[in-house]
Amino acid sequence: MSGARCRGLKDWSTRDLLVVAALGVTLGVALVPVLYASLPLQAALGPLYQVLVAGLFSVPGLMALYVTRRPGAALVNGVFVGLVQVPLTPFGWTVMIGALSAAVACELPFLATRYRRFGLPMLVTAGAVAALLGLALVYVPLGYAALASAVQVALVLGTATSGAVLGGLLAKLLSDALARTGVLSSYAAGRREEV
Repeated sequence: MSGARCRGLKDWSTRDLLVVAALGVTLGVALVPVLYASLPLQAALGPLYQVLVAGLFSVPGLMALYVTRRPGAALVNGVFVGLVQVPLTPFGWTVMIGALSAAVACELPFLATRYRRFGLPMLVTAGAVAALLGLALVYVPLGYAALASAVQVALVLGTATSGAVLGGLLAKLLSDALARTGVLSSYAAGRREEV
């Protein structure tokens, strides 16, 4: 990507698109139980629920970016995540909004580095940023702004930590485990020095 102009999907191979789609479909299905559990858990745990799951929704996009190293990989991945979740969850098309907003949030930190850094520090940072941007979208509608100041600070710090660990670190660990199988050998994430 250094020195080259990004021309959208024109620079992508069919293999890139298939890998991003496969990650989106697989991880989109894997997140369906989390979506089903969201309403009862949010009722039971309140803001703590946000902290516990915030990072999980950035894993598909971060894995797509880490594996393919392509600008827009998280966004394309988010489309597949949303499409697979629409018929499988009770939320219908609204899950597409969540999937795409998580995907855009994953892209932003990588865009800030012009897609030049893909190591663990970048993934952890991107996971935290994505979780915090996700929190920002629901902060007022879920009434978090009315909470005590100490609770709000704990909510923000907890969400950032969740994004870093359950988003960035988990995406790296899952990608590295997938790379050890050999299916990513044609990608930088699958080469021995990366794993």
